[in-house]
Amino acid sequence: MQHLGPYELLDVIGQGGMGRVWRARDTRYDRVVALKVIADQEADEADYLKLFRREADLVGRMNSPHIVPIHNYGEIDDQAYLDMRYVDGHSLSGVVRQFGPASLGTAIEIVEQAASALDDAHAAGVVHRDVKPANLLVDRKGFVYLADFGIAVVDRHKVAAGSQILGSWAYMAPERFTASSEDGPAVDVYALGCVLYYALTGEPPFAGRELEELRQAHRHAKAPSLVGRVDGVTPRVDAAIRWALRKDPAERPPSAGEWIAAIKKERRRAAAGGSGRPAPAPARPSAPPRAHQASPARVASARAAPRPAPAPSGGGMSTFLVAVLVVLVLVASGLAAVIVNSL
Repeated sequence: MQHLGPYELLDVIGQGGMGRVWRARDTRYDRVVALKVIADQEADEADYLKLFRREADLVGRMNSPHIVPIHNYGEIDDQAYLDMRYVDGHSLSGVVRQFGPASLGTAIEIVEQAASALDDAHAAGVVHRDVKPANLLVDRKGFVYLADFGIAVVDRHKVAAGSQILGSWAYMAPERFTASSEDGPAVDVYALGCVLYYALTGEPPFAGRELEELRQAHRHAKAPSLVGRVDGVTPRVDAAIRWALRKDPAERPPSAGEWIAAIKKERRRAAAGGSGRPAPAPARPSAPPRAHQASPARVASARAAPRPAPAPSGGGMSTFLVAVLVVLVLVASGLAAVIVNSL
């Protein structure tokens, strides 16, 4: 059994360029934790150790139920570590590999919880920069946690072109491929849009084996339509999903939560029998796609209610009354003639 100070290292549950994550037992409190240990090749870099500590400070001050909390951090035997809550479940990538793509409703449920975590992080001034299926942890009750804020603390000017780009290329926003671009909250919204595609199809929206292929795809290729590919995705729902994948960050949803709300709104519209035609582009980049038609409730009401027989118009009623009077006069005249003849 391997040890790191008071921690018994049970098995590796995650690994990346910045470190390794162990399922470990903290013998001091007799609890199972997720222990992130700095990669050996980074251990000699003082700047990286500083960033590692900053990750712990950033996550520690974010009060969000959907962000994996940190119990403790420090250095043991010259190795930096983060002691985090162990999530008994699987990553979203593991779930999809094991069970296949999720239904539209389930995928939205999962991504909506991650969106809540991102909104909390962004409110605290933190951009995750590495949102991907492997960093969405789903416990056995379906509760979702967003993990691994390691890249969130890396200076954006260090994210240079080529192999030095930090993050998962298949889920990276176009602007993250250039070191000179700002990478604010919109990069996380874009990445979460790619994650939703993965949850629904088992693959990210843009393909490519090499960095340059993916760079060009993210910057220029149109996200493929999900209409006809995923049950329940109408053209309007599809347009709402692809809103997060606009190339210009200014044209993406203002927040992850507002993006999910737009998708759910279009699903409700579809369930109520609304038009399946794509919505026109929003007038302002920050506004979700709007429908130029009656609300779902009014559409459903109008379709359910029987149409009443048309009432006679004002002119028709007058003609009817005159005709009745004429008939009465004729009948009266006939009766008078009968009476006279009988006398």
